[in-house]
Amino acid sequence: MKNVLFVLPTLLIFLISVLCACHNIGVESTPVNEISNSETLMFYDDFEDGKDLQTLGYTGNTKDGISAFISNEMSTSGEHSISFPTAGLNLRKKFDENGRTGVSAEWNVNVPTTGSFATNLMQNSSSVVRTILFSGNWYYYNENAERVLLSPYSYNEWINLKITLDSGFFNAYINDSLVAENVPTLAGLSKVNTIYYSLGSKTAYVDDIRVDLKEPDLPKDFFVTSQVELTEAIDSALPGDTITMKNGVWNNIDIIFKANGTAQQQITLRAETAGAVIISGSSSMRIAGEHLVIDGLNFKNGSSSRSLHLIEFRDGQTVANNCRITNISISNFNKPNGTDVWVGLFGSHNRVDHSLFEGKESESVLMIVWRSTPDANYHIIDHNHFKDIPSIGLGGATAIRIGDGTHALSSSYTTVESNIFENMLGIGKIVNIKSGGNTIRGNTFIKASGSICIRQGNNNLIEGNYILPGLQDNYTGGILIIGENHIVRNNYIQGTRQRGKAAIVLYEGEPNNHPGKGGYYPTKNVTIENNTLVDNDKNILIGQYYDPNTEMTIPVENITYKRNAIVGNNTTIPIIESLDAPIGNILYEDNIFYNGNFTGLEGIEGIQIEDPLLTIGQDSLYHYAPNSPLRDNILSPPLQRSEVGPTWVNQN
Repeated sequence: MKNVLFVLPTLLIFLISVLCACHNIGVESTPVNEISNSETLMFYDDFEDGKDLQTLGYTGNTKDGISAFISNEMSTSGEHSISFPTAGLNLRKKFDENGRTGVSAEWNVNVPTTGSFATNLMQNSSSVVRTILFSGNWYYYNENAERVLLSPYSYNEWINLKITLDSGFFNAYINDSLVAENVPTLAGLSKVNTIYYSLGSKTAYVDDIRVDLKEPDLPKDFFVTSQVELTEAIDSALPGDTITMKNGVWNNIDIIFKANGTAQQQITLRAETAGAVIISGSSSMRIAGEHLVIDGLNFKNGSSSRSLHLIEFRDGQTVANNCRITNISISNFNKPNGTDVWVGLFGSHNRVDHSLFEGKESESVLMIVWRSTPDANYHIIDHNHFKDIPSIGLGGATAIRIGDGTHALSSSYTTVESNIFENMLGIGKIVNIKSGGNTIRGNTFIKASGSICIRQGNNNLIEGNYILPGLQDNYTGGILIIGENHIVRNNYIQGTRQRGKAAIVLYEGEPNNHPGKGGYYPTKNVTIENNTLVDNDKNILIGQYYDPNTEMTIPVENITYKRNAIVGNNTTIPIIESLDAPIGNILYEDNIFYNGNFTGLEGIEGIQIEDPLLTIGQDSLYHYAPNSPLRDNILSPPLQRSEVGPTWVNQN
């Protein structure tokens, strides 16, 4: 009797403690980061040490008074495992506060016939990898929430599952066999800090849960001397690796640089000595994957081996994202017949910088931002030197095109910044915009006959560019504007001539244009501010292509002119010439016009007819006097050749 009385209180205390643990689980959440003596082990739970789930850092729900609990019914490594006794239960463990990349998660699981059991790797509440054991198969969920097969499994048996995660991709293993490789994570996420389990039906057991950091791979440098070695190195390259091409002429070579680096550890393909690796003959390059860099290659004395592109930011359906071409040169690399594009940009967040593009004489545009979908691109094209491009017909002397007519009404968000365009004969355009949200900023045009043309698209910013006298008078032009909500500010435009386009042109619209037609969308809501226009035969033209006998009859609507300086050259063409009078709100504020034909501008508040104190200097440019009220219109001097192009090319 005494023994019974002794056992009953002890049993009662045990039952109360179990019930409290079950009801409290999920209430007192304490993240646990159990880094052991190993630098790579995050935590390992085999449930043999007598600790309860809450102490081990697990939280979860209770359903009908039942929770997941540590059971001694079965185990793979001892006597205990986690039991999920009823459908609808979940359990999670947060093993790191901020999240880790390069994680390996492993667990053993036993699910009965027709049971379903999910395991996710998460960054806080966001799923990075979602998997489920269901109908005899292990699946993962893709971005469209569709189940995709990883591998079959056997019911009522312990199986080992493992996910290794790195750089936005994961590999999956079942019983140490690789069943899926380089599967994209959800939403491109790369960090995880939580492992999550959920029972859909029947019951399940989980044991030996382990999360490790991947052993860091030390960056390698591959030195290659042939295309075979180059291909092998690319196939083997891991984040942080560098592939160095031996100096010399690489003739008739097609490079497919397809790999995946990370933001912290890019994969670089470089010349042994910048400029001394010469790509020649019938050659091409494709870049596909993530965080790749091309550095120091010299394309000359050849032509593209492919139907259109010399360098293409994709291979098949795999595009390039967060990749970069820098410090390269493409010189006179022209197809003798047909068209070619030297650089075709696909994907997003790519950069082309500090490179030289010289002597393109084959037809078509030199560089195109392709947009097969309306998704934003976020490319950056900066500090390049485009030069010596004649007028050669189709796309003649157009250096850069951003988008096309099909997706022109969506935004690309591409930036063209701090480039020099020199010695070019563009027929109407040198930078041709066919999308929205782009920024064309801080570029210098030297003897570059043509224009910055917003051909289609809305919400573009044209800012701080120098457009200097062109190569031939009949092709001169400044900034051409079509569409809505554009801002043109702080630009310096000098020397446009009567046979060419005006310094700033706002086009007439047509009423029934639509994507793919290629017509002219109406122009409205344009802000023209802080610009400096000097020695132009034609300064501002409103209603270009107006023709009452055609559909070009939609007037320009809503223009704001603010703090612009215009100094004419005594031509008879009005400072602001209207082929068709604009409508809506036409606002003027603090503009100063001088030395021109002011027809139609007499007595308008916001226009002062006086000298803005601009004088020509020894550099043939006009400069504001220190006391000019518009002296802040100039943001910076024009670019020097030494500021653009490759480091190994003398640009002075």
